[in-house]
Amino acid sequence: MTEKIAILCSDLHLSHTPPLARSGEPDWYKAMARPLRELNDLVSDIQSPLVLCGGDVFDRWNCPPKLITFAMQTLPDNFNSVMGQHDLPYHSWEQRESSAFWTLEEADIVDLASRWGKYKRVAWCGFQWGEEIEDNNSGWGDAITVCIAHQYVWWGNAKESVIATEKNSLSYSLEKLQGYDVALFGDNHKGFLETRIPGVIFNAGTFMRRHSDEKSYKPMVGLLYEDGTVKPYYLDTSEDVFDSSEEVHEAEQVLLNLDSFLDGLQKLGETGLDFRRAVDAAMDREQVSRVVRRVILEAMEKSDEA
Repeated sequence: MTEKIAILCSDLHLSHTPPLARSGEPDWYKAMARPLRELNDLVSDIQSPLVLCGGDVFDRWNCPPKLITFAMQTLPDNFNSVMGQHDLPYHSWEQRESSAFWTLEEADIVDLASRWGKYKRVAWCGFQWGEEIEDNNSGWGDAITVCIAHQYVWWGNAKESVIATEKNSLSYSLEKLQGYDVALFGDNHKGFLETRIPGVIFNAGTFMRRHSDEKSYKPMVGLLYEDGTVKPYYLDTSEDVFDSSEEVHEAEQVLLNLDSFLDGLQKLGETGLDFRRAVDAAMDREQVSRVVRRVILEAMEKSDEA
């Protein structure tokens, strides 16, 4: 039987506080540790352990030291990842060294997958968020070649109506991927595996269920075998405390709509402070629900941290 040679994953979105749909967890750090422990168990079953990640290791680039320490303690060895937009300060590659991701890179916990790397029987080329995929003209002999890209692609039903356009359909990337044995994508949280075209396309999807519309979703990682095949491995979610109520869904929509606007508040100075007071007064006047109020205030706090 062919041997496993790597684990493929993406979009861990490690965060200091739980997302709204998981706010009922008694201990969010223990909740995050469960799938990471399962990932480590899978890695320990490989003779030459290797993990390739499609980006967004963190949910925010400027997360607190406690979360960075947690990542240092729980991420598996030989963890190689590209940087997603959530890993990059203000989505800027030029400011990458200011990020929590880069702290892990400097501490040798994570290896940045930038252009070509090789370990044992696997060679990979990494493309960060916003970077164009390049053809594979390298020639690695018998090695399985993997393209790792944090790029939103969809295929079949794995799409979201607002985000998915014809230009980010997988079919638009196939020509660039023809020289690779396997392509690992991150960013689209709805995972899929496509094997009916030349090579194998694996979009890992979200590592943990984080949003109310993911109640029925089964997070997965990919098991890469020495013959170039990839098989999905579905993670155990039986202990998840999950809330998909209408109230949580409403609050998530509020956060989605406010996020980009509130990200600019830190640039307003005293005007920003006045705005905060006005928002607080407006929430009192409109009798905004507890959950929505929490979303707005947390979004403001994040804009202060940025």
